[in-house]
Amino acid sequence: MKTPFKRCFLACCASALLSAPTWAAEPAACKTVRMGVVNWTDVIATSAMADVLLGGLGYDSKQTSAVQQIIFAGIRDRRLDIFLGYWKPAMDQNIAPFLAAGQVRVMAQPSLADAQATLAVPDYVA
Repeated sequence: MKTPFKRCFLACCASALLSAPTWAAEPAACKTVRMGVVNWTDVIATSAMADVLLGGLGYDSKQTSAVQQIIFAGIRDRRLDIFLGYWKPAMDQNIAPFLAAGQVRVMAQPSLADAQATLAVPDYVA
């Protein structure tokens, strides 16, 4: 290789390598994850754990406390990004209009075939 061409080639390669992280950077709008949170202790704890994990990955998070319908409307209107407190089938009636209109999406269900949503007491009380 001739020296001027070699210098130009190396400069172009260095420039491309240094700008690669910029190409992979996410838009600023993706930096903050906006979570909807209902005031139930399990959802508050789950959302707090997600906040810690997101922070470790370099994201910020903002939690908005509201009732289910407002959270679903916030996702529909793109004011909220996620809701970690969806309980199926308990919330089916509340989310049905949003699902039917294709305004929200529910992630695949985990394998909890034997799980129940009910009141529970110890055997000695029953």
